[in-house]
Amino acid sequence: MALKILKTIIAGLVLGVSLSYQPSITFNELWGEWELIGVIYNDQEIEPINPGLITRFEFKEPRTLYYRYHEEGDEGFCERAAVFEIGRLKDDGPQILYQRVVWANANNKPECREDLNMQLGTESWSPIERVDQEIRLTLPLGEEEVMYRLKKQTQK
Repeated sequence: MALKILKTIIAGLVLGVSLSYQPSITFNELWGEWELIGVIYNDQEIEPINPGLITRFEFKEPRTLYYRYHEEGDEGFCERAAVFEIGRLKDDGPQILYQRVVWANANNKPECREDLNMQLGTESWSPIERVDQEIRLTLPLGEEEVMYRLKKQTQK
């Protein structure tokens, strides 16, 4: 199913068809920093694989998404920026977050180069939804999917 949606999105982008803008999540709601607070796999909340890993997403103007992760207490990190768009393929279809990586931090740890999400030009199309005060982002995990639970961080 996800592969079919992906192929449809790619075909639409290649043909110059844009995603219709009828979001349940607005751009204004996305602005700010969001932290990973949980993971759902096979409809079950699972324990973090690495509890010391801090993962953050920051949505900024002009439609730029910064993604950064690092080990708690570790100086090294992986960070990148992508341009993004949100929309739907069909009026009743899922909302999609499109990203294209346009920058990777030159000070990233060497192993970041192995992460596709840190490579320039990488594109992704991920279902995104709001559930109460969270944003849930569905990501591929091999042939399956995992859902990130993100919570907006308050300004300090």
